[in-house]
Amino acid sequence: MFAFMLEFKEPRFIVGFNDPEMDVAFNNGELDARTSGNIDSVFKDLGDQVQFHATISNPKGRFDGRLPALPDIDSFAKNDKERKIVDLLRAFQVPRWPHHLAPGTPPELVKILREAMAKTFKDPGFQQDFKKLMGREPSPLTGEEVEKAVRELPRDAEVIALYKKLADGGSLPPR
Repeated sequence: MFAFMLEFKEPRFIVGFNDPEMDVAFNNGELDARTSGNIDSVFKDLGDQVQFHATISNPKGRFDGRLPALPDIDSFAKNDKERKIVDLLRAFQVPRWPHHLAPGTPPELVKILREAMAKTFKDPGFQQDFKKLMGREPSPLTGEEVEKAVRELPRDAEVIALYKKLADGGSLPPR
């Protein structure tokens, strides 16, 4: 998405690595650029060695306070279709650790489960284990935020087709 929106001429992608592995490669000069699901590890390990060019807030408007002037990737969109593609990326990133309930689940049960999940994410032991395993701080979204993102998921066929082209790992389509 960043390569497309920033119009990189010949981007090459290496996929399948987590944030700590990419940090090592970045420090060793093996990467020219990278994305991160969470910038905590980038700030911690790389500090001022990194130049940030754009971000994608997820959900939209949830910016990291350490980068107040950094443009969101959707500001590079040339038209509504491109903005919807960014929205689609945001929506796909939100429920990466989904906990779904069947339609018609009683609201009181939904409330109990949402409160339990929120309590889990606040637990210091969970946070410590998460950071150890993932190399970054957890940044969970509320059930309401996930529900809203899924409800607002772009469903336009043309947008979905372009998103698939961007996600397939081949050459980037022209803008």
